[in-house]
Amino acid sequence: MPFSLLSCTLASQVASGLWPRLKRCSASLLFLAVLILPSCAWSYTMPKPVYGSDRLEKQTDPRFATPKEPSPEELMRIQLTPNPEIEQAEIKEIFDAGEAPLLIYGNYDRLQFLGCLNCHPQYRISIWNSDGPYGSNLGYFSLWNGSYEYGNDISPLSPWNEFGGVPPAVVDPAGNFYGFLTRNKNQKPLFTNNFIETVFFNYTAIRDNSRSYYQKAFAEHMDLKTIPLSFMESFPKPIDPAVERDNSVLPPDNNDFQARDLWQ
Repeated sequence: MPFSLLSCTLASQVASGLWPRLKRCSASLLFLAVLILPSCAWSYTMPKPVYGSDRLEKQTDPRFATPKEPSPEELMRIQLTPNPEIEQAEIKEIFDAGEAPLLIYGNYDRLQFLGCLNCHPQYRISIWNSDGPYGSNLGYFSLWNGSYEYGNDISPLSPWNEFGGVPPAVVDPAGNFYGFLTRNKNQKPLFTNNFIETVFFNYTAIRDNSRSYYQKAFAEHMDLKTIPLSFMESFPKPIDPAVERDNSVLPPDNNDFQARDLWQ
């Protein structure tokens, strides 16, 4: 047999024997590819881009955002919203200094804090702080806000109501009760002294600027954190404005209080 014919015959026999094996191997490889390649594709993630500068990253990252300036309305809301944490800290500061803040509590259960009666206007809790929640005539819990229940002349919860049935109470941090703050003489016991009676005469005028009234009344004691009860009791006896004008209890600028109608 010629060599070429013999070579072709052998090649044909080898190929006929290997072909089924190759087909089986190809099928196995295809099956593995179907299983492996998709899982590799699903687990692949794009790498984070690398910038030459972090400027773009700071522009898109909220941690680097410029804080938005609050509007005047938002600032007023923050100022007039009670903050128990700050208020408790102020009460503790005054009490630890050896002074006695006279605290006002109202509502039907007398658990609603309404401010400090004798505290310096620098304190947020003071009813003489015209920018605070208890001294502004816009605060919901302010005695000077005639539009809400604690400062309205006809509200049973207001000290200005001559017939008020549920007036606020005056206590100190030690729990001592000093009486009810009210114009209703039928409520017992009353918290009363010359200064409080003067406030009752002038409360409608004080509403517009409580800080000025305090500064006028206690100009010589502005270094104190609180006005002692003895100072209130020794205050000049009030003069009924319906009888005679009392200049000693008016603020420096009467126009601030729009008091002309009160005195005419």
